[in-house]
Amino acid sequence: TAKEVKMAQESWSKVRAIGGESGHAVTKDIFYKHMHQNQEVAALFKGVDMNLQATKLWNMLNMAVRGLTNLGSVVPMLQESGARHVGYGCYPEHYEVVGASLLHTLGVGLGSEFTPELKAAWTKVYGVVAKTMCDAQEKARLEQPLTAKEVKMVQESWSKVRAIGGESGHAVTKDIFYKHMHQ
Repeated sequence: TAKEVKMAQESWSKVRAIGGESGHAVTKDIFYKHMHQNQEVAALFKGVDMNLQATKLWNMLNMAVRGLTNLGSVVPMLQESGARHVGYGCYPEHYEVVGASLLHTLGVGLGSEFTPELKAAWTKVYGVVAKTMCDAQEKARLEQPLTAKEVKMVQESWSKVRAIGGESGHAVTKDIFYKHMHQ
């Protein structure tokens, strides 16, 4: 709603004051520190220049929050970011970790001003961001060609299925596939 957008934007201006130009006091010291407690997500950042990453995140967050009153201006940026995240090894379940870290960061930065109502507004805002990025990410993932490793895995697994199916394939198609399909 317009009220929730206004709440998110006003609270973000307070967080921006804490983060300064680079945002490192917020992104590096609070957000990533919290998010990297999840080992699976932390592994995605191995070898990444975290100063650069923190600045990129800060800039994207600022653009996204400013654009909340005109989602049409933000959606393409979020879609591009979501599609890029395929290459980083990111999956939809990682967005839950990011969302929890964002809420944690806002709670730390805003203190007692981070009321349940404000948390609910930010949860909705992040939900839109995450869904937009996840949808674009999944679309990009489906459009990617198979890697040589994936082709090899498919071929090897199919050779095992063929061994079970025999010459006619009935042991697989009739006895397993069609039975499962008609349950």
